[in-house]
Amino acid sequence: MADVCAICGKEKKIMMADFPLSEEDKEERICPTCNRRLKDLLQTRDPAVFRKEQNYFQMLFYQPLLSDRAKKLLETYFEVGKSFTGETSLEQLVRKERMKRARQEEAEFEEALASFLVTTESGFEGYRIRRYLDVIFDEDIVGAGLGLTIKSIAGLFTSSANKEAREVVDLVRQLKESMKLRLIRQAHDLGANALIGLDFDMVMSEQASSILLSAKGTAVEVEPLA
Repeated sequence: MADVCAICGKEKKIMMADFPLSEEDKEERICPTCNRRLKDLLQTRDPAVFRKEQNYFQMLFYQPLLSDRAKKLLETYFEVGKSFTGETSLEQLVRKERMKRARQEEAEFEEALASFLVTTESGFEGYRIRRYLDVIFDEDIVGAGLGLTIKSIAGLFTSSANKEAREVVDLVRQLKESMKLRLIRQAHDLGANALIGLDFDMVMSEQASSILLSAKGTAVEVEPLA
């Protein structure tokens, strides 16, 4: 439990209830007063109540104990609240804004994906690396509870006539494509337009009941050579 409210900074007393800052952020905790007033701000359709609660949180916005995540959340509420008329609640407006933003981000990613470069090597012919951004990772499990009769990774790929092996190899290939896409998304979110050193690794569990698949690469920004 948090020692102080993430919004007002009030110290948490013994046996005092606390509440999550939001549905998306359950680690940050707020006091009963801020929780009640935040609900009123989000759910009311009464402009007078809305202004009253908005003023309350605006007064707290610059207090030193306001957490970074609480500040970011309140900034979102203040910005979206500019369009509040009482026809719909702020909660509904925020939900619509998040859906709109998610669609925009997905459209931007799809556009970037068309020209995104990926290689297992350390670079691309005809391009130079302007910035190395970060090494990124992803992992997933193939077929938890499979109970494979083939007991090694090598056995899977040398037993192509075995129906079980073919099915698992197909699962691995599909998962690799999915993981590569997730790495590209991570890289794109970092501001990269390319991924170098893409590498996959597989480990089979002791009972051959599952396969752990991991992937890594380096997110970079590249540009064509002059």
